[in-house]
Amino acid sequence: GDTGGHTRYVIDATHPAAREWLLAQVRGAIAQGFGYLKLDFLYAGADEGVRFDREATGIKAYRSAMKQIAQEAAQSGVYLLACGAPVLPTAGVAHGIRTGEDIATMSAPFDFAWVKNAARNVSYRFFVNRFLVSDPDTTLVRGLPENEQRLQLTATLLAGRLFGLGDDLEGLPASDADLLARASRLPMPAREA
Repeated sequence: GDTGGHTRYVIDATHPAAREWLLAQVRGAIAQGFGYLKLDFLYAGADEGVRFDREATGIKAYRSAMKQIAQEAAQSGVYLLACGAPVLPTAGVAHGIRTGEDIATMSAPFDFAWVKNAARNVSYRFFVNRFLVSDPDTTLVRGLPENEQRLQLTATLLAGRLFGLGDDLEGLPASDADLLARASRLPMPAREA
């Protein structure tokens, strides 16, 4: 489909051969020993369009494929994270969902505007904690003043039960590494029943 001047091609997961190829990719990753699968750009699988199954809506096609992927993952005890995914259709078929934006790469500007936007994204999606694990992405503190580091850590810790570190830990000043070590020992919020 046309997405602002960019052409995007999407796998039609309702086509039996495409579905088998997709599941083969998941099986292959599991066979290689991966215990955590982050599936990204999943919103594209829910795009509307002409499919092999002419009756399938974008959401039906997405959810059906995700259910089969989840079954493959469950057989091996693999954790399934949906990223860039439609929230409600992902409920019940993945363990967690990315609620924050991608972390800043070493070449990307990382400043308070980035932290503020990431915290906003996570807070808007806080409701997912009732039925999915919220993944705010890994937290970064490099180069930020301490008050902004604390805001970044607070947003990450309040988001849910996943807490990952994205900085080069060997390159951080001792004070930053100590702050991260203290934050990693804090209790994570319990998931609501």
